[in-house]
Amino acid sequence: PPPAPEPRRRDVVVFLTQPLAAPGCGVGCFITGPPFDKWHFVGSLSNESPSGVFRVRWPPDEGAPTACRIGVSIMSVAELQALEATLPGTELVDFGRKVANDLWNYLGSFEVMQTHGQMLLPLFNRWMARFEDRCKHDPFWWLKNSE
Repeated sequence: PPPAPEPRRRDVVVFLTQPLAAPGCGVGCFITGPPFDKWHFVGSLSNESPSGVFRVRWPPDEGAPTACRIGVSIMSVAELQALEATLPGTELVDFGRKVANDLWNYLGSFEVMQTHGQMLLPLFNRWMARFEDRCKHDPFWWLKNSE
């Protein structure tokens, strides 16, 4: 049989081994694949959030490399927030958004939604914002027994 294909690098785990001494700073985490000349921001760490599991999204024109390098850079919180804003949504948030939209469309077929739908929309939007926030802070919150 042919050899098994190399596994794709989809996630990277990064953590601080000691607190950052510089106030107002964090650590930007970057990844690159061969020929190791294009660095991609994957997430950030701080004293408040000293570890992270970051999903790696390789650009389609680069493919999924069989090797990678991880780089870190101490940066201001403002710089890190700007970089975080450029990251695409996680698969869980995308999935949640699609499920929520499907639920809204399903509920829309009932008479109660025809008369009260506009009143419920702000509640629905608040739920979605809460869902996205929970996913950002703990992507595995839904696996934990909350009852």
